[in-house]
Amino acid sequence: MGSTMRFVWCLIIALALAAMATTSTASTTYKVGDDQGWKVPKDDPALYMAWPVNKTFTVGDKLGKHIHNT
Repeated sequence: MGSTMRFVWCLIIALALAAMATTSTASTTYKVGDDQGWKVPKDDPALYMAWPVNKTFTVGDKLGKHIHNT
């Protein structure tokens, strides 16, 4: 019985470590300015001050002008 519980705990720890490793290596690519693009918007010059407010950036994320699915 004791060896079964030890195995279960080792399995739980291994799965938790695998989950943490997967999420820590994931990155997100952001298109700067969203639909407005990488330019000074005529209607809203403060866009780039407001744009990052609702985003959470982490190490490894990418910022760019255009995002291509190639």
